[in-house]
Amino acid sequence: MTSIHHQVWIDAPLATVYAGLATAEGLSQWWIAHQQSVIDGDTVISHNPGAGHGVVALKVLEIIPERCIRWEVISRHPPQSPASAWTGTEIRFALSRRASPGAWRGLPHEG
Repeated sequence: MTSIHHQVWIDAPLATVYAGLATAEGLSQWWIAHQQSVIDGDTVISHNPGAGHGVVALKVLEIIPERCIRWEVISRHPPQSPASAWTGTEIRFALSRRASPGAWRGLPHEG
């Protein structure tokens, strides 16, 4: 299975980052408008990136406040849409408090 790992350093309280990822309302504040619904007992967060893609639906697999958010892409898309390759993909956010990378190297903190 292919895996992509991104590590992003955000100078913000953990609770703020979590709130921006854990709900449709939070995601809508910084990304694109999202909706939240319940389908077959599962929480689903969705957004529409535009014509040709259709609605991208993310089933919430796990939520651990201020620690972890896991989604699975459950929507299906036309083959010409880049979103078609994402169906079945798991997206995971592991949140933790750490020093900024600049602090490790003795570099000044930018911010």
